[in-house]
Amino acid sequence: MTGNIKLAGFEIRKIDRKEMMIGLALIALSFLMPVLFTVQNFQVREYMHLALEKQENTDLMVAALRLVMLNALRAAPHYIGAYYIAESVELYRRGKKSWIPNACMILLILPLVYEGIGLVHGIRYDFGLPALLLGSSVVLFRRLDYQYISLTKKNLMLLIFTIAFQFLDIMPLMSGLPVGRGETSSDIKLFADVLEANSLLNAIGAVGILVVTLFATIILLQLRDENNLLRLSEEKEKMQTVQSRAALLEMKNRTYREMKYLVHDLKSPLTSTQTLVGILKMQCEVDGRNREIEYLSRIESQMDRMSSMISEILYENRCSPSDTKHILDMALAQISVEDYASNVHIDNEVPELQVSVNSILFTRVLVNLIHNAALAVEKERELAIWIHVRARRVDDLPFITFSVSDNGCGMTEQQQATMWEQGISGFGSSGLGLAFVKQTVEAMDGSVISESQPGKGTRFIIFLPEVVNHGTKDYDTFH
Repeated sequence: MTGNIKLAGFEIRKIDRKEMMIGLALIALSFLMPVLFTVQNFQVREYMHLALEKQENTDLMVAALRLVMLNALRAAPHYIGAYYIAESVELYRRGKKSWIPNACMILLILPLVYEGIGLVHGIRYDFGLPALLLGSSVVLFRRLDYQYISLTKKNLMLLIFTIAFQFLDIMPLMSGLPVGRGETSSDIKLFADVLEANSLLNAIGAVGILVVTLFATIILLQLRDENNLLRLSEEKEKMQTVQSRAALLEMKNRTYREMKYLVHDLKSPLTSTQTLVGILKMQCEVDGRNREIEYLSRIESQMDRMSSMISEILYENRCSPSDTKHILDMALAQISVEDYASNVHIDNEVPELQVSVNSILFTRVLVNLIHNAALAVEKERELAIWIHVRARRVDDLPFITFSVSDNGCGMTEQQQATMWEQGISGFGSSGLGLAFVKQTVEAMDGSVISESQPGKGTRFIIFLPEVVNHGTKDYDTFH
């Protein structure tokens, strides 16, 4: 979900529902962990009693390590779940991304989960120093905002830190701090005191924290480097896109200048020919040669059309009335050499109605959409492209719609959301096609929309205001 929801001075720009649901599912799972993983099925107390019976410190160390793993497994779901929930919300303050509300969410969720588990199972989860350190680590990790790193890798980091801080619970040296106040942790330290194994237990706890924390730090540094490399790669791609656009713009400007000279060279002989035809027509009128007058009038009309087309090539912003039949004829002429030309079907209900367009550019719009439609159809499926032209009323105003539909692979919602951006393409091209379509249609006071379903095909509909200067027509109402 995206939007601009404002709350207490912060702006919520994005809520990732998938991440939110995963986080809530993990929180729910944390309420099952005391049932799935218990002191009994981890045999913690069995090893404690064996140590006391045998007066053997090794069994006590095994019991302590089993307790560390048990506590880590129990704690992991709600810490990772809290991180997922915080990660799913993007908040901004004064235009900048803020991490403080997300940190507050984490620090609020964790004690509530601890209390909830206590109410449901009657088990007292001690929210002591390990919990505070782990919660702070989750907040810090959220603060680092490794946005290019996958959530799987982030979760692995949190799991490692979870294991590291659980070693504090078994260290007798930490007894004066809010650490290891749980029943089983207290019993292990009591057994260590009886067996005179306090120093050994402290050493194992310290080594465990050091080794696991060092391992986590190494991975964290690797994730930082990976995040920086991915960020630089994305910035490089953006820079290349900007450079490509600049190069295309320069090429377009150079082509425009060359075309301007070419059009000028075409205009000169065309103007001379129009003048000569006019003189001949006048002479034929004097002599009363009606057949020659008719032929010369046709030539004059075609030359006027040619002059108008040349002007439209030179002046991209120049539009003139053109009937839909003429536009479709030009588009079909351009694709006539393509393999898919025979698979393009025309349904024009209003061949005589006119729209005000730059016919050269608008023809390119239709050709572009037809070409994309042909690319969207898998080779094993029979290609079918339909162009429908209709008269519509939108808000009680007369419009002409040109729709290009195919029976291709269709597009997902995400693809539709980004398809108008330059640089986005699903067929290995420059990605400028649909951006050109949208910009060109809007420059002609029109609009374009898309309708698509994966596996069922795509339809693009172009709306252009009708040039109302002749007759009347019954219109369909478009909703």
